[in-house]
Amino acid sequence: MSDPINSSQRFFQQYAMQDSVDYFLAALFELMKTRPYQDITVSELCRTVGLSRNTFYKYFKNKDGLLERFSERLWAAFQETQQRPWELSSSFLHYFEFCYSLKDLVEMLIRNDLLQPVSQWSERFLRCVQPVDAAENSDLDPASLNMMYHFISSGCVRLVEDWCRTGFAESPAHMARLAACVVEGAFARTCALGPDDGAAAS
Repeated sequence: MSDPINSSQRFFQQYAMQDSVDYFLAALFELMKTRPYQDITVSELCRTVGLSRNTFYKYFKNKDGLLERFSERLWAAFQETQQRPWELSSSFLHYFEFCYSLKDLVEMLIRNDLLQPVSQWSERFLRCVQPVDAAENSDLDPASLNMMYHFISSGCVRLVEDWCRTGFAESPAHMARLAACVVEGAFARTCALGPDDGAAAS
């Protein structure tokens, strides 16, 4: 009896294979099912895919370039399934449902301390679901707003990490309510800051 199709296989079946890059990416996650990321070599990836090292280096400087590609693929897949408008609570529900649908991929990334793809995707997501008037009503400069987004997205990634370590025991709806409550409050407090509130005390 064959094993059921897991979420990583569904992901690549649905969104791949567009070019050689996608074959390398799928091979990486297939190898990571049994091997740590740090032990997987470019040569091994090339043998698995059946393509040359020259082909690999045509697309990537090194193995870590695959993670950047995966970050782009995550974002594209998420956007395809996200309904507009980007309302906070419903968007967070979709965010955690999406994480849950790819839980074996998420677990592999976390197990290997490779949170960059999830972090990048999470920050792009938060920039889309901010309250419409958040940036307009805030007196914070762009650099401070960027720091706020980075801070909040890091918290969201930590939620996903903790959720994974509990075996995804809580429902996506529970995680969405938790995140939306915290993020909504953070946006509200940020918008209330005056131009002097963020200045360092002299």
